[in-house]
Amino acid sequence: MTLRLAILLTLAAAATPLRHGAALAQRRSAPRACRACRMAALPLGASVSALTSSNRAAIDELAQRTASVRDEEHDELWLLRFVLDSPSVDAAEASVREVLEWRRGDGKPIVTAAAAAVEQATAGGGWNNEAVLSAAPNAARVRAHIGASQCQSMASPSGSLVYVIRAAAIDDKQLMASVSTDELADFFTYVKEARAAHYMRGRRAAAAR
Repeated sequence: MTLRLAILLTLAAAATPLRHGAALAQRRSAPRACRACRMAALPLGASVSALTSSNRAAIDELAQRTASVRDEEHDELWLLRFVLDSPSVDAAEASVREVLEWRRGDGKPIVTAAAAAVEQATAGGGWNNEAVLSAAPNAARVRAHIGASQCQSMASPSGSLVYVIRAAAIDDKQLMASVSTDELADFFTYVKEARAAHYMRGRRAAAAR
């Protein structure tokens, strides 16, 4: 695997935080190690309810600050990931505002397509993976080189979403001869948006029971 693909896959794996959960300004000013340390410091196996409880003050403050720009779907569970990913409420607020700007602007076609695909994928009561992947941007060209044997989304025993990329199983030269960097990023962003939407739906359904 070339260094170029390793970098692209790293960026693609980070597409959701970059476009959906962390301000670019924060990324430029704060070393990745700081973010990694914050996430590593979280209690191993901590439940969502425990994390919500222990971060209640920050979540409530963030909710108040961003009330005018959030929709109903952007609830405290959605806000929690910004709180956990940010060193302060100020940084979390900046992330929320940037993410919503992207989702309602440049990223709206991807967000809308992913939401529609998830609705179709769950229409029968289960999960139709083909309904999601076939609607992905540049799907035909990317899927010729990346499929279920190279990438998998799955749930951990605790219910967390795990995304696995077997980079060594990807023919990177053929892949990058078929798509541009931006096209590959759009594909991964769409896929992760769909997975995140499905995951959040499941979490909210579980919380409602």
